[in-house]
Amino acid sequence: MATVPHLLLPYTSRRSIEQDGVANDTKAWLTEVFHRADSDCKGFLTRDDYKVALVAVLGYKPTKFELERTARTIDFDKKELTLEVFLKLLSSNRAIQDLDDEIRRTFLAIDTECKGFITLKDIIRVFQKIAPSVRRSAFVNAFDKLDADSDGRMGYRDFEAIMRHKADK
Repeated sequence: MATVPHLLLPYTSRRSIEQDGVANDTKAWLTEVFHRADSDCKGFLTRDDYKVALVAVLGYKPTKFELERTARTIDFDKKELTLEVFLKLLSSNRAIQDLDDEIRRTFLAIDTECKGFITLKDIIRVFQKIAPSVRRSAFVNAFDKLDADSDGRMGYRDFEAIMRHKADK
C-alpha cells in the first residue's frame, strides 16, 4: 500500500454542493487528497492508493464492500481513477452522507425524548415554533397521511423515506 505522509484530517464539516457537483472548497480539498494518495505522481490512483485516499476522506479504513462498490464502476487495472473521476465519485458520496446526516439530525431534533419515533404531539410542538402561522389541522392531516399503519407513531425509517422522497423532487 502506498504511504502518504501527513494525511489530511477526516472530512467532518458540511460542504455545499454546487451545480457541477463539487463545491470549490470541497474540490480543492479532494484534489489535495488525490495528489497525496497518488504518491508516484502517475495521474491516477491504484486500488491501494484509493484505500489511502478513502482513509483521509472517511476517517477510517474502508470496508471491502466500499471498495468493491467502486471496483464495479472503475477498472483499477485500466488506470481509470483519474482526478476527474475521483472528484465526481467522492463528491457524490459526500452529498449522500450529508443528506443522511441532515435527515438523522432532523429526526432527533423532533424526537426530543429519544423514543425512537415521532408522534403528532411532537410534530405540532416543533412546527408551532418554526411555523406558528400554519393551522394545526394542516399538521394533523399531513401526519395522518404519513402514519401508514395509523398507530400514531412515525419511526425513523418512515421519516427517512418521506424526507428522501422530498429530497428527490
